[in-house]
Amino acid sequence: MDEVVEKLLLLIVRGLNSETDLRRAAAQLGVKAKRAADAVTSARQKLTRAAAVSGDEELGKAIRRLEDLFGSATRAKDHRTALIAQKELHKLLGLYDLAAARKDAPADAAQSPAEAELAAIRLHLLPLGLADADYPLREHARIAADLVRRARGRQSE
Repeated sequence: MDEVVEKLLLLIVRGLNSETDLRRAAAQLGVKAKRAADAVTSARQKLTRAAAVSGDEELGKAIRRLEDLFGSATRAKDHRTALIAQKELHKLLGLYDLAAARKDAPADAAQSPAEAELAAIRLHLLPLGLADADYPLREHARIAADLVRRARGRQSE
């Protein structure tokens, strides 16, 4: 069955996405109709897990590459390249959005404790870009919670 799932995964990557076509392909690979749906589901889940892991890995590599470039440029006294690398790293990490959100936040002294708490939550969530900045804060929180639940589910696998 693992071999069939791998072949289905390759078919999906190559553009075969119709459920009917994938089940037909599984049947051609010798899987009975009852098990074909399970094989297709397994292939899709495997692709989803790979994308999630790969995304985190690619982000980590990009950060590390920019840090290395900044270090090399600094050692070579190439300040222009160092500055470009630093700016790219800031963009990648969302630091400009965080700075803008902090600038727009009202002063803490004029806030009630509840308002201050919401402002702090807003500063953490909005720079993540999980939803449009105009969406309610509760929607940003819901999306963040869903992502955390999914990540925890991947860790337990």
